[in-house]
Amino acid sequence: MQQYASPLLSTDTPLDDRSRRLIEELIRREYEKSLILPTDDPLDQKRRVRVGYTWDEMWAQPEMIRLSLSAENQAIQDAAAYFSSTDFDRLVMAGCGDSIAVMIAVRSFFESLLGIPCEPFRRSTLPITIIIRSTPAPW
Repeated sequence: MQQYASPLLSTDTPLDDRSRRLIEELIRREYEKSLILPTDDPLDQKRRVRVGYTWDEMWAQPEMIRLSLSAENQAIQDAAAYFSSTDFDRLVMAGCGDSIAVMIAVRSFFESLLGIPCEPFRRSTLPITIIIRSTPAPW
């Protein structure tokens, strides 16, 4: 096993022998668990198994997007009508994981389309957000 330096295991550590052994054991277990993780090698069998779990879902995405857009068509039109008739200073987009990646990807496009700053904001949970408007949103 490759040893990783830790200040907790240095010669001047404040830990007693029992605590040092515990830290060493935790490092050893973590290292052993890391050995079962897949790599990015396309021929890595563990990676191929992981991709296999989501293969059908990945290929179904275009149809699922079409279905979602169709089901939400009226809501999309209502939101577009509202936002196109309202002045905004900026757009703040909050998300985490895939959604923040998409927001970062479309930021420049939205800024050129809307002519206002658009700010992706990484947040897994968004606390209360208050928007003060003279006219309430229709939803």
